[in-house]
Amino acid sequence: MPTPQEPDNPPEARDTRITYADAEARALLSDQTTSLDAPREPNWTRVKQNASRTVYRGTVGQTDIYLKHFHGQSFLHRIARLLGYSGASREIYYAQHLRQAGVETPRPLAASSGRPEWYAAVAVEDAIPGDQWHAGQLAAGAAGQQSIARATIAMADLVARMHAAGVIHSDLHCGNILVTARG
Repeated sequence: MPTPQEPDNPPEARDTRITYADAEARALLSDQTTSLDAPREPNWTRVKQNASRTVYRGTVGQTDIYLKHFHGQSFLHRIARLLGYSGASREIYYAQHLRQAGVETPRPLAASSGRPEWYAAVAVEDAIPGDQWHAGQLAAGAAGQQSIARATIAMADLVARMHAAGVIHSDLHCGNILVTARG
């Protein structure tokens, strides 16, 4: 019986802990896992951090990306991990689901459900968190109040479309809503 030989062109090794949103996302990020696993300056800038998550912004190729690392150590976080729950996998699933339902969300790229656990999405250009935008509008007087009224209606429409898609956001607050320069 002949001895099996190594193929001339072995299949590409894939990191099975990572789920890519599509082939374009895989092409963009598959050779960036070291950077995504351990984001460091100068390529990545920390945007915000709390006990459960750290958010970074960086550029891969010509694409600006937000990268959210999940690192919660509370009792509930540890139990969830033991049960196979992944916040990153949940984020990519819901982002894809909402986009398919016509709800605007940042374009999902990939999620790592292993250690480290992270979620990557395309950054929204010219956007600021709703709480920062709101503070600026309050300072703008009557014109700002009118903008807030229009934004309140737009936000109610967004929440209604999420609910119609079967999604109830468990952490919906102004800091988690992005307001773009286009209004």
